Amino acid sequence: MLSRSKAVRAVKPAQVAAIQVVDRGKSVGWKDQLAEQLFRPVHASSLCVFRILYGLCLFMQTSKFSDVFINFSETSILFPYSGLGLFPPVSPHIGNCMLMALGISSITLTLGFFTRTSTIISYVLFAYIFHQCESNHNNHYILMCHVTFTSCFVDWGATLSLDSYLWKRKGKSQGQPTVPYYHVLLMQLLFSIPYFFGFVAKCNYDWLFRAQAPKTWFARRSGFPYNLWWYPWFIVWGGTAYDFAIVFLLYYKPTRYTLAFPGAIFFNCMNKLMFNIGVFPLAMMASLVLFVEPDFPAYMVAVARGKVSESRELMAWCTEVENRQAPDEEDGLAKEGKEGKGSCPRGARALTVRQTLVLVGLGIFVAFHILFPLRHFVLYPDNPSWTEEGHFGSWHMMLRTKVGRVTLELVQEDGKRLMIDPSDDSLINRRQHRKLEKLPHMMIMYAGNLANIFEAAGHKLSAIHAHSCFELNGRPPQQLFIESANLLDYVGTYERIGETAVGKWLQPLASLSEGVPQHALCSEARGTKGDIAVFDKIQKKAGFTLQDDNSLMRVLPDGTARYAYMTT
Repeated sequence: MLSRSKAVRAVKPAQVAAIQVVDRGKSVGWKDQLAEQLFRPVHASSLCVFRILYGLCLFMQTSKFSDVFINFSETSILFPYSGLGLFPPVSPHIGNCMLMALGISSITLTLGFFTRTSTIISYVLFAYIFHQCESNHNNHYILMCHVTFTSCFVDWGATLSLDSYLWKRKGKSQGQPTVPYYHVLLMQLLFSIPYFFGFVAKCNYDWLFRAQAPKTWFARRSGFPYNLWWYPWFIVWGGTAYDFAIVFLLYYKPTRYTLAFPGAIFFNCMNKLMFNIGVFPLAMMASLVLFVEPDFPAYMVAVARGKVSESRELMAWCTEVENRQAPDEEDGLAKEGKEGKGSCPRGARALTVRQTLVLVGLGIFVAFHILFPLRHFVLYPDNPSWTEEGHFGSWHMMLRTKVGRVTLELVQEDGKRLMIDPSDDSLINRRQHRKLEKLPHMMIMYAGNLANIFEAAGHKLSAIHAHSCFELNGRPPQQLFIESANLLDYVGTYERIGETAVGKWLQPLASLSEGVPQHALCSEARGTKGDIAVFDKIQKKAGFTLQDDNSLMRVLPDGTARYAYMTT
């Protein structure tokens, strides 16, 4: 058994300094109690096991990104997220090198080799690739950006890593590997957010009372269990109950292992089998290790290795750390003063500047992750599944089926008109075709790109009108775009804070009880083969040429040729 004195010495001075001193005999304010909990040292093994599992998920996702820059080379335009098109695109060659570097950094992250550097590199590369074009969007990419960014500030290489092994070899590591509790808490919160706000998003009429979109999805499938009338309702209400309860069940110890863990594994396996949504279910299951006792993985390793004494010492250390009152130490928690033991009264120790900054950062972190997903309730009043306003990052996952078509009426300054279906445009790739028409902000960017192409060909556009017909979750079809609106007037205005597009160039979603108003009934306008032929000629006149490898090049006025997507 580890003696009390040895247990005390096993804790590093910097770790001891993180423990807020509490006088058990005096009352302590909630701020002091909060700081004490956040900065108390806990064993690092659960956080570091998660690093290994997450690194594997990141590597798997990188392999799925392998054709990203090939797809970019086949289009004339990229669609960055609103307000995030800050960095210019790179060539496919450089992009593939970035993917290779991302794969390598995810491996070194998994191994814990130069852990913090690997984490920073992984975040920068992953975020850059993800933000280049919304045609690659998935909600779990957003989560992975958040996790990798936050991990730049936590010590998830403290153990089970090559870094910790090398530090031990050099004699620079002593005692049990610990991290402040807030390192673990940050990761727990990141994986709780999609569940809770997934529940908030599910609290809508279509989902709860019409079982849409599951009814539409399962109608396309045959066999058990999709042919059961009640199965869509089971998915709807079961999924809603799960999202509501799972966070509370995970944090409450009596239900963590009996209900939360089996429920999370079942739910995420069902998601993987039914919808095949990439690495998201795997990452969510990997996150369960964050909710076990922080020292549990290390304890199990010690038991598995037959190191009974080591496991007992680990348990004794944990008991000592939980029960001890920290002595006065360096790092600014308590300075030797005239009163002897410290200049601050017991029970109200002063925080260091670093700890104060950490608390401020945690406050900003929590505020952002609560307010950002809720912004559409305040800033954009219409249904975000229809307008897409406030949809990004709001955890509206698997809630809709929106199908339809758009025909663009291009009006040139000389009065000539062309009717073009974006689905016939050879200058955008397959992934973009799937998302372009039903995402209004992508359509606005596309309209701006068309204006640039026509201007380069000497045929300046004065207006672009959209004739559309869409249905959302089996509702009656209606227009998505206001036909009389000139889309060119709204390029660059999408999702400005507090400024909605509804009533300007987007139709509001019609009420089920009142039906579709006359002015929003579907348009029958369609593009013609003759107009497409003229459109192709204009594109060629603007310098676009398709290569034998399906890459799209553009010859600029100075005679140089570049990949088309890098010229807009």
